[in-house]
Amino acid sequence: MRRSWELLQASGDRLADLFYHRVFAAEPALRPRFPPDLAAQRRKFVDMLGSLVTSIDWNEDENEDENEDDREAELDPARDPFLCLLELGRHHARVYQIPDAAYAVVGEALLWALERTTAHALTLETREAWERAYALISRAMRLAAAHGETAAPAVLAGPLDLYSLGALLEVLALSRQRLLVELFERDAIAGRVRVQSGQVLAVERGADTGMAALRGLLAISGLSYRISRSAEPATCAEPLGAISTLMMEADDALDCNEPQIRGCAFALCSARGGVGRSTLALHVAIAIARSGRSTVLVDADPNADLSALLGALFRDRGRPGMYDRGLHAATGEDLLRTTLMPNLRFVPATAQPQTARPRAPSPGTWRALLLALRRRAEVVIVDTPAGLGPQTLEILAGCTDAVLVVRPDVGAARAVPALCDALRDVPGPEVPRALGVAINEMPPTSSRADDILGALAVRGVRVFATRIPHSAALADALRAGAPLGVSTPVDPDDPGLRVFGELAAELVAALDHRSHDPSRAAHGVSAVHAYRGE
Repeated sequence: MRRSWELLQASGDRLADLFYHRVFAAEPALRPRFPPDLAAQRRKFVDMLGSLVTSIDWNEDENEDENEDDREAELDPARDPFLCLLELGRHHARVYQIPDAAYAVVGEALLWALERTTAHALTLETREAWERAYALISRAMRLAAAHGETAAPAVLAGPLDLYSLGALLEVLALSRQRLLVELFERDAIAGRVRVQSGQVLAVERGADTGMAALRGLLAISGLSYRISRSAEPATCAEPLGAISTLMMEADDALDCNEPQIRGCAFALCSARGGVGRSTLALHVAIAIARSGRSTVLVDADPNADLSALLGALFRDRGRPGMYDRGLHAATGEDLLRTTLMPNLRFVPATAQPQTARPRAPSPGTWRALLLALRRRAEVVIVDTPAGLGPQTLEILAGCTDAVLVVRPDVGAARAVPALCDALRDVPGPEVPRALGVAINEMPPTSSRADDILGALAVRGVRVFATRIPHSAALADALRAGAPLGVSTPVDPDDPGLRVFGELAAELVAALDHRSHDPSRAAHGVSAVHAYRGE
């Protein structure tokens, strides 16, 4: 980040112009909340970025030779990145009434502007650094905006609803202050964590201390917190360790005791090709990522249509994909690619689509990969091959849910029982749940569409209320090889842009209410029987 900022500083005005142009093109409703003349606003934006770049990432070892006056200056709250971001988040909520959903738009606009200001010279490593930094910055501002002002000596307090305890502690790594985090469970103290300068100084939970206490606190849900500046350092001989390192160690320890699956994986399936499955997968993934959920989009179709549809969002095209290797095992780390959109990562099918016959992964590989991805993201969206053959069944073995994509034609009524038959044949210990049917009416459908859709309203089958209508803007975007509303401005009232967000909200609501209990496999089989009327 620092190296790239040295190049960007000379083009600060252009960076700010591109940034605000992108934000207002994506969210026109935000424009009236800012002054007509943006000259001062642009200067503030560049100054703020410069200040964050120089202060967000620092090393305690570099400051060992500083004198006491310098060390005291570092503890000045007015210069502390974390405390400044809290005030900035409250200011944006109070003065500009910035909605929470706008943070995803801003992150996308920042990465887009950075790319174009440096004439696409940002490396993958640099883009990932900016993305991680913005994730922490936006997390701090969102917490402050959501939880508001806090009575002194606390600097922030509220329920752990937006983020987990681990995510909260990662944000505190931005601060150089001595901070005390008090955690409460039903108004009773559950534990305390003391941090400073990216280090965990001490952790207490009842009689437990250290890593045992930290693991115990991370495993509790429904906590609330209060963060206060601590006048005195913790009474410990040595810090417990760096926050980022401890979070990874705690996750690994929990995984060793009992696998912790963070998210769900739903597959978009179709009984045949040409129903718009890949288009729907891409735009639903973008909508879910924009809502703030960490999302991974997986191209499981050897045709690699998603790689083409991602367009400018996906720039790291040279590295191998799943079908390039015929992998016997996969952890996800070597296949995950970043995109220019915060919260969205991508697993490609192949680096060179349609140039060589793809090698199918060995049995069980898809399940291993998707389980690994579910530990790294809240939502994993899988675009399966056309049809419901053996390859699709291998992919479904690693999914929690299946969504059937249909066109409202005579084939739709036959597709539902075909999916039910396929789910019964999925190999492995779990049967994915048939989450519902998504209707794609792009291009325009026949006058018999409603009659045909009525035939789907059989017992146990959910037909999502949101249908994908005909949209000229979507057709233009697909011809241009870019997702709708990402590379070019689109009317916010365009039905093609609006409905993907609405369908994503329906899907997430259905996922949030599905069963997570150990008898899930039996539930899945019962659901299949219900769909077949057995």
